[in-house]
Amino acid sequence: MIRRLESGGRLILPSDCPVAGRIDAYYRAYGGKYDFCRFYHGRDTAVMLYGGEVFAWAGGGADTAELGLFLKTLPHFSLIMNDTCREGVDENGTAKPLYCMYKRQEQTLTGDDIFTEDYEAVFFVISDAFDIKEKEGRDRWYTDTCHRVRHGVSKMLLLCHEGMPAATCTVLYENRSGAFLSHIGVKKELWGKGLGGKILSLAAGRYGSISLLCEEDKRGFYEHYGFSCEKTAYRILRDEEDK
Repeated sequence: MIRRLESGGRLILPSDCPVAGRIDAYYRAYGGKYDFCRFYHGRDTAVMLYGGEVFAWAGGGADTAELGLFLKTLPHFSLIMNDTCREGVDENGTAKPLYCMYKRQEQTLTGDDIFTEDYEAVFFVISDAFDIKEKEGRDRWYTDTCHRVRHGVSKMLLLCHEGMPAATCTVLYENRSGAFLSHIGVKKELWGKGLGGKILSLAAGRYGSISLLCEEDKRGFYEHYGFSCEKTAYRILRDEEDK
């Protein structure tokens, strides 16, 4: 049976799966204290409901039929899941692959100057790179990011160009497999200058191994900078009438 995991519970998840890693990272940051961020677990199964998004990990011993029925009870518009279980969960939406990209290089002595807690500078880049204009989008990003940073789960990296914030990425979490990145962005006016590749290289130099999830249209970009695809997850966007 899949049950809600309360604060103080324990999740045992594989460190090399980005979906499982995200669930674990958010549990370490939020625990079972907030209604908007709920966690559930069952036999070889872990699920997180964060706002209107669901992240689900199913291991080889998971009851896929039970998981499929359980996911239908959660109010969500998007489901991101590892690739071990699809039956019973994707009939009400369109499944799109997400590619787990990995890069490994020799760890160098990159200084701590690449890290920042200047949220305004980071959002200055992110808002332009991802076209976030409304205040609601800014508040949602800030609330989420600062909570994880404050709890020591995540870190923000910032690269400047000619004295101005130019490129950024967030270490969503780190574990024995390396660091998982998110919110990788470059100011649009600076595209084509190699700044995206540079901040990725700085992150790889700091952690030795980095990974991320991307869609098909971004896969070539990361392969150009030395990433390879080693796993596949997928996202289901639910049909409007099923939301």
